[in-house]
Amino acid sequence: MRQTELQLTEEDRLAVDKICSKGVHSTREVNRAHVLSCLDRGLPEAQIMAVLGIGRTAVWRT
Repeated sequence: MRQTELQLTEEDRLAVDKICSKGVHSTREVNRAHVLSCLDRGLPEAQIMAVLGIGRTAVWRT
């Protein structure tokens, strides 16, 4: 499986962290924010899928 490369700007990182830390967003939005954050840190997709309990397609679409 090919690793998706992603580089967030500092502004994007702050927005993602804000979504992850507040309890006012839907589960889907929080999961997507976690995926973006993990990809930005270089975590393997397989690990992201296992921890968040999502499929490959969800990671790819995010």
